[in-house]
Amino acid sequence: MRILLIDDNDPFRHFLVTTLENHLKNVDVVEATSLKVAKLLYESDPYFESIMVSLDISSGSALSLIHHFQDFNKKTPIVTYSSEEQASEIPDTFFLDKGTKAKRSPKIFVEALLNHPTYQKYLRDNQSHKQYARIKIFYLWRFEELPIDLYVKINDKKYVKILAKNTKYDEAFIEKYHTSKNEYLFIESKDYEILESLLYSDQWFEESNELSDEEKNFRMKKIIQQMASSMGLTPHLIQKAEEVVQSVISSISESKNLNQIFKRQQKRMSFQTNVSTLITYITSALCDELEWNTQSSKEKLGFAAIFHDTSLKSAKLSSIYYLNLDELNQLSLTEEEKKKFFQHPVRSAEIVNEINLKFPHVETIILNHHERPDGSGFPMGKNFQKIPPLSSLFIIAHDYVMRSILNRFDKNPSDILKEMSPHYQNGHFEKCFTALKKIIDN
Repeated sequence: MRILLIDDNDPFRHFLVTTLENHLKNVDVVEATSLKVAKLLYESDPYFESIMVSLDISSGSALSLIHHFQDFNKKTPIVTYSSEEQASEIPDTFFLDKGTKAKRSPKIFVEALLNHPTYQKYLRDNQSHKQYARIKIFYLWRFEELPIDLYVKINDKKYVKILAKNTKYDEAFIEKYHTSKNEYLFIESKDYEILESLLYSDQWFEESNELSDEEKNFRMKKIIQQMASSMGLTPHLIQKAEEVVQSVISSISESKNLNQIFKRQQKRMSFQTNVSTLITYITSALCDELEWNTQSSKEKLGFAAIFHDTSLKSAKLSSIYYLNLDELNQLSLTEEEKKKFFQHPVRSAEIVNEINLKFPHVETIILNHHERPDGSGFPMGKNFQKIPPLSSLFIIAHDYVMRSILNRFDKNPSDILKEMSPHYQNGHFEKCFTALKKIIDN
């Protein structure tokens, strides 16, 4: 059964996906977090046996989208849900009351949903309800511990416990099991209602008093990057990205010792999250040194740091460092990998397009982050005369961070600066590079 699910409430969407995947047979849930994306998905491939629409979605009129679907195909069942009772008046749809935040019941919601005739015929029978239910590994980033045991599937008959209930886990645990070939872990079916309630809630690890601010920022960036790359930005993600950026900016204002910050980040396992954190530190310090230190400039650069490689889902591609196109062409990449890498500044810029009104120029910074002062970069081959100041600053920070990480922080900072120096002697780049030398030497 193929279902189009349209909702920009991240926790509630996680709950719904888990519910549908565990209660229905052969289900494929296609998620959309905006009405625009939902419309494009539907028009490109309208074969859905059900459409679920949150009437609380913030990106436009859900009602107009529903009418569009109905005009296209009146036979496709449409299920709507909302916290507002008056939403039930939409003709030819099946409405579910989501309940207010204080009076939500996942059990009641699930029973009402699965009683719909469309889903009845796809329900798993009692015999197909196995001893274990599955949970997307990605959802584990929302918490620091679970009140249920976790298992990994060895084969259809063998499951091995890998985490006891109420045991705290870190990012190393999640990344150990979350691979391109493995998207799920498992829980015992008897614990399934506990999982439903947990996902149904608005609970996030950030409410914990035991995790450091640095650890919370790291986890939240991981969530933001993964969700943005697969479903785009939601209001919740944008808000969390703002909080992360502001937290990192505040921390660099309190501690100007960049070498100590780099040493702390060296222990991190996630390459992409590590890069984004360090770029934010460097760009914020550079803004102070150059006296471009408005909060707006720092935030734009921080957003660009988080999202600049969002469209690169391959760890191999996101860890590529190069100086010019000739060097890039010498790497052992397939034609498809080269294409993805060359296109990623454009694709990543498209993802942040919707925040451009609030944070103008973030899209431009991301689009330019692989350009080079001599015009040897991509995607447009701009030279120093056509690259704006904030983009120039970001390019230099990105270059320094990548060289540091790929040398495992073993290379002396002054040696890295000597390597970089010949490339940044023109236009805004010269001024930004002089500032970089000052903040690194300090």
